[in-house]
Amino acid sequence: ISDDGEVYLIRAAKKFGVLTIGMTKSWDNFSKIGFREKVGRLIIWSDYMRDEAREFQNYREKDISIVGIPQFDIYTSISALHTKDEFIKTYGLDPSKKVIVFGHAGTTLAPDDPYIVEILKEWIEKERKPYQILVRPHFAHENAIEIFQRLEDKKVVFIDTQNERSSFKRGGWDYSKEHQLRLALTMHFADVVVSSITTLVLDAVASGNTVICYAFDENKEKPFSDSIKRLYETLWFLDLRKYGLSKSMVYSRKELLSRLDDVLIGRGKSHPEYKNIIERFCYKVDGKSGARLFNIIDILVSSTL
Repeated sequence: ISDDGEVYLIRAAKKFGVLTIGMTKSWDNFSKIGFREKVGRLIIWSDYMRDEAREFQNYREKDISIVGIPQFDIYTSISALHTKDEFIKTYGLDPSKKVIVFGHAGTTLAPDDPYIVEILKEWIEKERKPYQILVRPHFAHENAIEIFQRLEDKKVVFIDTQNERSSFKRGGWDYSKEHQLRLALTMHFADVVVSSITTLVLDAVASGNTVICYAFDENKEKPFSDSIKRLYETLWFLDLRKYGLSKSMVYSRKELLSRLDDVLIGRGKSHPEYKNIIERFCYKVDGKSGARLFNIIDILVSSTL
């Protein structure tokens, strides 16, 4: 609802007394984008987004509906419809090894992502760990695949290159159905997710997986203004940390590798704080967010007839 074309559409609809309903694409939109036109009913993911919509966009409580995250509905049925073997075969992985998924945060925001993958690769090779790495590039960023290619050997490091963007014009941020399925397989059947300041944090938590967020730089002298650490001070990550994400953050190479070992041998897989994160940021992960979305639309449209 910040797109030029949609703003014009909303204004035209309001001029003629037509009901307007809107959603945003992600959790961080309200605190970093100025929405130029209000919709009659704002549909959002969570309590966190409700608080930001009220504070930064001046929406009233009665004009907001919370439904959860519709694209997360797939996580509630993935294990009933698919198997880990399907996930392993999709990427040509070794079924005898644990899978570490590395979620790329973007070439600009997290320039040290390839460095982190290199740390993991060297550790696995040197210690002869029975682990493998599946890198998931951020497909909306230019050169996202290329920056990891020097590390790929299809023995320890694999790169997910299969995801196609949706058929929407200018749809670089939109998933296709195939993309969504592969992401769900990855989040559910991998053994651990390593990332930083990405929405994959929520995907991992919602799918019942363990997430580890690195918060250190290759250059220890890097100023805070350029460091990955600064991004954990954004409003949405401050709130995530408040609700328990701090327990998933690591601040050095040694801490990252130690935490990974704990998780992969089964010692670090209890995360009671994830329940608080889900309630605050996802509302419910019950497979019914899409239904709630269209039930609200149905009720609102019916009330205008």
